[in-house]
Amino acid sequence: MKNRATEESKYARAAAKWVAEKMNLNVDLLYGVNFAIVVGGYCPTCGYEDPGLSFYYDGKPMEYVPSITPGEFIEECVALLED
Repeated sequence: MKNRATEESKYARAAAKWVAEKMNLNVDLLYGVNFAIVVGGYCPTCGYEDPGLSFYYDGKPMEYVPSITPGEFIEECVALLED
């Protein structure tokens, strides 16, 4: 099986590195970071939808709701490209 992480662009890898750092995950197992609407609560009175990120970790779909704006996310990813 191919390693999808190694097939991604440097920008996608920067997003993966950002998520890996925030969630304390192995960046080599993380790929496919994308903006998403994260649904939670799962009941009529406590349900919510938040802007977040979806990705795959070790082949399993996961989600994360960062406490920053999309612009701040992009800015931090660009800084990772410069490292």
